[in-house]
Amino acid sequence: MKNIFINIDDNVGKSIFTRQDNNNAEIYKFYFVSNEGRVNLDGKSIKLGYNFAGTDQGDVLNLDITDSENGEVTLPITNKLTKKDGIFYCQFRIYGTNGYLENLVKFTLTVEKTVFSEITEGIEDIKGLTYVEELLEETKMISKEIGDKISKAINQNNLLEGNIIAANSIKNSLESKNTIATENIETLIELNNKAENLVIGLNDVDSLKKELNESIESANEKVVESKTELDSKLNEIRDYIDRFEGIESIPNIYSDILDIKENLKSNQTLGYEGAFVVCENTIESRTKGMIVKGKTVVDGNELMSFGEAEKEGSKYKIIISSRGKNLINENVFEDNIAYYLNGSNLSRSSDKYYKTFSANIEPYKNYYISVNTSSIINVVLFKNGIGMDSFSTPKSKLINGDYDEIKISVLKNRFVNIQLEEGTEATLYQKFKEDKRVILINEPLRSINDFKDIIYEDNGKVKLNRILGEYIFTGDENISKLSEENEETCLFMVSSDLVLNYRVNESGDLICNNFTSYSRENFKNLEGITSVANRFKIRIKKSKLTTQNVEGFKAWLKDNQTKVVYKLPNPITEVVEGVLDIDLDTYINKTYFSILNNYPGTLKFEVQSNIGSLIKNMAEEINNIWGIINNLIVPVLLETNKNIAMAKIKNNLE
Repeated sequence: MKNIFINIDDNVGKSIFTRQDNNNAEIYKFYFVSNEGRVNLDGKSIKLGYNFAGTDQGDVLNLDITDSENGEVTLPITNKLTKKDGIFYCQFRIYGTNGYLENLVKFTLTVEKTVFSEITEGIEDIKGLTYVEELLEETKMISKEIGDKISKAINQNNLLEGNIIAANSIKNSLESKNTIATENIETLIELNNKAENLVIGLNDVDSLKKELNESIESANEKVVESKTELDSKLNEIRDYIDRFEGIESIPNIYSDILDIKENLKSNQTLGYEGAFVVCENTIESRTKGMIVKGKTVVDGNELMSFGEAEKEGSKYKIIISSRGKNLINENVFEDNIAYYLNGSNLSRSSDKYYKTFSANIEPYKNYYISVNTSSIINVVLFKNGIGMDSFSTPKSKLINGDYDEIKISVLKNRFVNIQLEEGTEATLYQKFKEDKRVILINEPLRSINDFKDIIYEDNGKVKLNRILGEYIFTGDENISKLSEENEETCLFMVSSDLVLNYRVNESGDLICNNFTSYSRENFKNLEGITSVANRFKIRIKKSKLTTQNVEGFKAWLKDNQTKVVYKLPNPITEVVEGVLDIDLDTYINKTYFSILNNYPGTLKFEVQSNIGSLIKNMAEEINNIWGIINNLIVPVLLETNKNIAMAKIKNNLE
């Protein structure tokens, strides 16, 4: 246990040292203090973000507050933090009861490399090698049991031989005394007494011999049984290794496997981009290198950008999420409500025994519903809020049709769980899982063609790179009418205080809600907008103006709000406050990524994937071969152990 005091008012970060592959061997207790005393953490939460120096590898951990009054936080040093040696840049973030960031404390964690890590560097947890090691341990145990049984048999054999020698000695003495008995009857009587003792002794010897023979016979049976088991294990190991016989060039095989292994590693990370993305064959992990890209669209007469429809106060909200395969969140339901459909009559009934789950679905897509309950269920399928179809009895069913919503009513006291998933058959139940990020920014994320504002992570911070700006015409600008007019249109020059990206905007890379943008070369007699330096040229139909002069155009601008998105002369980079990271969780088998805004941009990211069972099995086989090559001593040890064990058995059973 190590106690470390962290002063939140001190800008000089502490340095902590530990060793590589340290797994729960150390527990750090951090005590947060200020210049005024202990920091009370009651009602607060603390996160630890760490990043491996010089890379984008890292994670975010939620820490346990073990004594809020004394500012105590516990951090076990696990192999998740110490898997790799080097320097980690770490940050404690303390959040208040309102969820806002209150304090940020930096420190460094240095993981020192161990000798064992150098020896075993590059060797993974190999299933095949572990299997061989387990067989070897079992073989050693069997050999030891055989040795113990043989030692016991030898001791019993020695005891028998000693008793036989004693018996022979008494017998010889008896023969000598019988010769003398012809001369001395008293001596004969004495010798007879001794003979009686001898008979008793011989009977004891016979009994002991019988017992010993039975013990030896039993020991022999167990030795033979153990020998058979030993041979079986040895043959199993040999068969496992014999699959690799015939390899002529171990170095070449080693090199080939290394190449395949590295290719598999690189293939396991797949890139995706989109506003709604479905990733197959995912594993429980996190995305890597998440980038959120802007979007601007013309919706009717409105120019809307990503996050603009979700504006809260002075901030614009970006909402991104990932979720698992189950579309039903069992914690969200209509309580005491049941839905029924009789013909075209939809009934929403109050019923204290029922609760109803809902989910949005896509028309004509395959969905499979599975409900674990001992009672019937009521399912109603909707399109645009109108009940279209229903069923009551199947607790599992394939759904496909012109539907956009599903409601499932279940009896509360009979209900266990529910799963709604994409596909044509049921898979193993997985409860609803979701990871969501809400990002508040000062302006929405915009786009013009391939030019996009983006949010990304850099050196442990979430940043926004803004390359686009927006301007709203007021009608009070410096406006002049140009002579290039025709029968249908007239042309105006609007000067403003904006500094535009001259070359880009002249190429027509603008977007406007009331006018189509054109490049300067193509801007002839068509109604539209283009830019020249820090000025806009707008050609408008004469029929739209009350008077075809500057005053008429100014009046039109005041009555018709006109917005334009343009390219900034220089990018602007800003740090997004209150957001520690934007990568999202991934889940087993399938993960859905989505943007929950009305005018979504796009997500660009990478995820780790199984790439199907085929590559997974290939990877396992390659790791098994890798283990054999790195442990060529194993066959030699097996052969030596076998020969020694066989020699002991043979010598002690003959």
